[in-house]
Amino acid sequence: MRAGQALRAAAQKLRLAFAQGLLRRTDNAGRVQTVQLDLLAGETKDGLMRLETYGLTGHVPLGAVALVAFPGGDRSMGHVVAMMHPEHRPRGLPAGDLALYRAGDDPQADAATAVHRLTFTTLGGKPAILVRVGSTKLDLLDGEVRLESPQVTVVSPSVDINP
Repeated sequence: MRAGQALRAAAQKLRLAFAQGLLRRTDNAGRVQTVQLDLLAGETKDGLMRLETYGLTGHVPLGAVALVAFPGGDRSMGHVVAMMHPEHRPRGLPAGDLALYRAGDDPQADAATAVHRLTFTTLGGKPAILVRVGSTKLDLLDGEVRLESPQVTVVSPSVDINP
């Protein structure tokens, strides 16, 4: 009987260890970003710390889907370990590609026509980085740099152009 009770208690902690939620509010002013989520079981949690990868941060739009971890199944202390917003996520990336994007970008746009996106991809079988900001396009290719922009300003005490 005691083994059965221990097993049920462990199973309950495991069920409480993770939850999926919907982003309702973000506090982005402090040293760490905290969020309020509506969890699937009708539970609302406020002040959850959003864990971020060092060097990368973002202010996720409301309505994003979140995965929350509650160490030991303790619902009084949770950490948001992942967030995504399906409406803004770029679609159609080839396998192995990576994109940094923002909410204002068209998720249906490919890497070459996106308006606000940084894409790590391959072109012609060679590595490429494509930067898109409005009407400006910068392509960093293997052995070539392409820049398209309505205006280019160079501020430098010296410019050397070697053929």
